[in-house]
Amino acid sequence: MVSRRIIRPERMDDQAVDPVALRRALHHLALSNRITGATRLVRRQFEGWLKSCKASEPIRILDIGTGSADLPIALHDWAHQRGYSLHITAVDLHPRTLAIARERVGNRAGIELIEMNALELMNRFSSGSFHSVHAGLFLHHLQEIEVLTVLRIMDRLATRGIVWNDLRRSWAMKVLFRSMAWTGPAVFRHDAVASIDAAFTKREALDLADRAGWTKPRFRGWLGHRFLITSEKNDPGPR
Repeated sequence: MVSRRIIRPERMDDQAVDPVALRRALHHLALSNRITGATRLVRRQFEGWLKSCKASEPIRILDIGTGSADLPIALHDWAHQRGYSLHITAVDLHPRTLAIARERVGNRAGIELIEMNALELMNRFSSGSFHSVHAGLFLHHLQEIEVLTVLRIMDRLATRGIVWNDLRRSWAMKVLFRSMAWTGPAVFRHDAVASIDAAFTKREALDLADRAGWTKPRFRGWLGHRFLITSEKNDPGPR
């Protein structure tokens, strides 16, 4: 039997977190995503959608809970090399995290970073504002009603496709995370264990996507501890 979700405060979300400790934790998280291939996995999902677009077609992507902007940077660089007209809006609620993201983004003109609450996205953007929408390693921070709200917002904002990229909860992964986390900085160690406790089972995640009204949500597991749920829309481009 898998234990129920337990949501605890994570130190990277604390507004008073030490900037040096936060930087180290975000660096370790980005490194983990590269080593495990998680960033590449999500990027390839978007690449498949982008290849159906004309190179001259303006494409807008929203990244929710962007952290240090790993995915926007990966997508921007891939699209720039191939001549796609890509604009990525990346949002996060944590100002210190966004400051680090701005350093990493540098002079990449196609990435816009915005400080805002994901629950308030519809106050700023209208339905169908984006070609595709992504939320990565973010929704497990939220209570169920908030997860449903964000999933519904994602569905309203996207015209082509939606991606939910998150952690998968199980006893095996909990034991593995507790053993592996000790190789990272203190903030990362704490948050890794807290995150797997707050993560979702396959059944829970698909049920949430169904209840949020996603069209034929498709689940894909990755290395036992990660998953993608994707949903494709009929409209091939942004309004």
